[in-house]
Amino acid sequence: MAGRTEGSALQADEVVEQIRPDRLFVLAFLDDRGEPAVSAVTWVRGRPPDRVDVVVGRRARLLRSLAVHPAVVLVTFAPSVLAVAGEARVVEPRVPGVPIPLARVEIRVEGVRDVMFTGGVLEAGPRVAKTYPPRLAGLDRTVARYLDDVGTHPEVGGP
Repeated sequence: MAGRTEGSALQADEVVEQIRPDRLFVLAFLDDRGEPAVSAVTWVRGRPPDRVDVVVGRRARLLRSLAVHPAVVLVTFAPSVLAVAGEARVVEPRVPGVPIPLARVEIRVEGVRDVMFTGGVLEAGPRVAKTYPPRLAGLDRTVARYLDDVGTHPEVGGP
C-alpha cells in the first residue's frame, strides 16, 4: 500500500481476502442512541468478494444498535491502516459449540479506503496477547474453526 495517498480507494475483494482472525481490528458504529462507538475485535474472517464475518459477545452494544444503525467501519492495520465500510446485520444470534454467548455479524462491504496519512508507513501491526481463564483456553481455535466452517459451508451458520 506504500505510495498511496490518504483516502485512496482500494479493491474490496483484494482487502477482504486478507482479513483473518489472527489480527486486531477496530469496529466503529453508532450505538442504539446514535452515539459513535468502537469495539476491538479479533474474531474476523473475510469472505471475498464483499463480505466480512465478525463474531462478538452476545451482550455487545453493537448487536443492539445494528437494527437501527447498520452502517459500520472495520479498521484493519495490515498492511496499512484500512477502513472497510459497509452495512452489518446479525446473521446468527447464537454461535453453536462455544462455551460463552457469542453472535455472528455479517458486513456487506461497500468500500475500502487506505486512511493512513500521506507519507506514513505502518511498520508493524498491533499485537494482542489473550489472557483467557483456563476454561476458555481453546476458544480462539473453536471460533476460528467455526468461521472456517461457515465460509466453506454457509448452511453451518445459518443464513
